[in-house]
Amino acid sequence: MQPVSEAPAQRFQSGWERSSPELNPVENIWEFLRGNFLSHRVWESYDAIVDACCHAWNALMNMPDRLASITKRSWAKAVIE
Repeated sequence: MQPVSEAPAQRFQSGWERSSPELNPVENIWEFLRGNFLSHRVWESYDAIVDACCHAWNALMNMPDRLASITKRSWAKAVIE
């Protein structure tokens, strides 16, 4: 077994590092929710914000094909150097 410092670096064919936000499916989900449900709004209270976030999340959960398309990246295949 190789020591950690000598393990091969993992990069993606796109040239991005593994930790790039663009490759994180959760970041892509939040971007979709902000862009489609949560942007350009002002809420009266914390509870109103939580309600809006719950509504947005539940709406997304009712769109399984959309969720799959948001989180799938066919071009993001790991390449071991």
